[in-house]
Formats: sequence, structure tokens, C-alpha cells
Amino acid sequence: MLLEEVSRKRRNEPDLKLFSVIAILIFLGMDIIYSSAFYTKNISFSLQAAITLTLGTIALFMGMAIDTKHWRKIAPYFMVFTLVLLLFVLKWGVKINNAKRWIKIGRFTIQVSEIAKVAIILYLAHLLDNTEELRNFKEFIKISLPVILTGALIAIEPSISAASIVIFVGFSMIFYAGARLRHLLLLTLFALLLIGSMILAFPHARERILKKTTGGEMYQVKQSKLAIANGGLVGRGPGRGLAKYKYLPEISNDFIFALVAEEFGFIGGISIILLFIFITLRGFYIAREHIHDTYKTTLAMGITVLFSLQAGLHIGINTGLLPPTGVVLPFVSYGKMAILTSMFLAGILLRLYYEIEDKE
Repeated sequence: MLLEEVSRKRRNEPDLKLFSVIAILIFLGMDIIYSSAFYTKNISFSLQAAITLTLGTIALFMGMAIDTKHWRKIAPYFMVFTLVLLLFVLKWGVKINNAKRWIKIGRFTIQVSEIAKVAIILYLAHLLDNTEELRNFKEFIKISLPVILTGALIAIEPSISAASIVIFVGFSMIFYAGARLRHLLLLTLFALLLIGSMILAFPHARERILKKTTGGEMYQVKQSKLAIANGGLVGRGPGRGLAKYKYLPEISNDFIFALVAEEFGFIGGISIILLFIFITLRGFYIAREHIHDTYKTTLAMGITVLFSLQAGLHIGINTGLLPPTGVVLPFVSYGKMAILTSMFLAGILLRLYYEIEDKE
């Protein structure tokens, strides 16, 4: 055993392929975001996007530069801080469209649910590494409580999509770490019933849900599908999309894929899908290479599932395959906290590749 450990060494090589794919998505995102706001001549919007990209780049390299063992030290405190923020936003958060999801600090707004996605991944990876009897039901419940609590607080805002993503990512990590499938299915059913009951208990939440069946949501889906169809094989060309001219609301966030497909065509759309498939497969590879280190393998798996899940949901909504909910496309959609957290987690994933050990 000792000789085996001595014969292992850090690979100490950056993952240039993964880094390049992420960089392509980021720069494509900046280009399409600029295109989406160009017709408004909104210089402030472009400036905010540039600032966000700069801060995101810092977050990316910070995630790459710091050894992942240091993140587990702060994970419990970060989780507690996030839960406090989630409680704070319910009481004093900025209210937009009958939902409290943001905290305003000066001219900046912070979407706490994005921070919660990072917190639950870091904390669960730390927690699962300290758990030996995960297949025991009591221990399984203990590990799952942070996921249920975080998802419930986000659901109350309400943000059904963000709550569902947090719960799915959290349960995926727990299952990957060795939990019994029947325990997971039982708790998933309980979580859905709990969150559903909490949402229906709040008038603004009920109103939000009922709006899903109105024409406004169907209008967005129809315009999104029309934009994708108008793109044809090669698209209208960069900056020449028509959907951004107020035909498709929230085009820089929830429907950015539709604009990509309109301006870059089927080739652009399928390229986005292929890039995210690469990220997913690369993430699974990194997780597998750390299979003997519970903390690192579950951390890599959590980040990978988050990216692939959000990308799949976003593209599914834009193409009309899924009902419309607010899900951004990682690295591409505009959203300050979404960009910052995605780039930070991407940095950690790149660092995990760097920390892969080889046998000589």
C-alpha cells in the first residue's frame, strides 16, 4: 500500500481541452448577449456584462489556483451563511413579479439561489466524505436534510426550477456516493410533497404556478421555436437575429439558445449541444479518476450534473420539449450571479483534473 502511494504523483497538467470548450462558450455568450441588447443601444448593459465577465474570469482562475482541500474547510460555514441569506431574502429581498429572489446591495443585485447551488455542492462533498454508513436510513436522512431545507427555502421565494435543480443535484451526489435507491426514491417523493405543500400555502406562489398555464408562457415558447426555425442551417448571421427586437422576452437569459440558433443556425445550435456533451463526459471522467477520494469524486460529479442538467433544461425549454421555467444556459446566458458561480465551479472542475494522480 505504501509503495502504491509513493508511486502515485500529481499529473500537474491543465485540462486545455475542457478549458478551451468553456472559453468558447463564454465568448459566444458575450457575443450573443451583446447582440441581444444592441438594438437598445444600452451602453450600461454592455458595461455590466464586461464587468461581470471580468469578475467571472477572476472567479474561474481562483477556482483553478486553489487546492480543492481548502474549499472543504469553509464548506460548513458557507452552507450556514447561504441558509441565512435564503431566510434574509424571504423577509427583506427585492420583490419582482411576486417573487423575492434577490438581495440588493447598492446598484448590485444578488440572486441567492445561485449561491445556494455552489454551497450545496461544496457542503455535500464535504459531508459525504465523512459518512461511512450512507446505506443506513438514519444516516441517509441526516445527509439529505441540508438538500431538502435548501430546496424548500428556494421554493418559497418561489423559484420552482432552482429548487428542483438543487434537489436533483444534491440527491444525485448522495446516490453516487452509495445511497440505496429505495431510500432516495422515498425521500424524493417526500421532498416533492413538502415543497408542493409549502408553495401552495403562499398566495404569490400559487399565482406564479397558475401563470404557467396562461398565454404569456406559450407566447414565449412559440417565439422561441419560431426563432430557431428562422435560423435554418447556418443562421441569419451574427447580430442579425430578429427575435431580440422585443418579440421574445428574457432573450438574454431564459431564451438565449433560441437567439444562438437564429443567428448561427442549426450548426450553431448543435455545436452548443456538443460542447455541453463534452463538458459532461469530461466531468464524468474527472469524477471517475478520483473514485478513491469520496470528497473529490462527488465534488466533480455535483458540478458536472449541475452543468449538464441546466443545459438540458434550458435547451429543452427553448425547443418546446419542456414546459417554460426560468433556467439559464451555463456560461452563455446573461445573469451576473449565474455567470460568476458557473465560472467559479468550472475553475474547481479544472482544478480537480489538475489534481488527478497517475501511477508510474
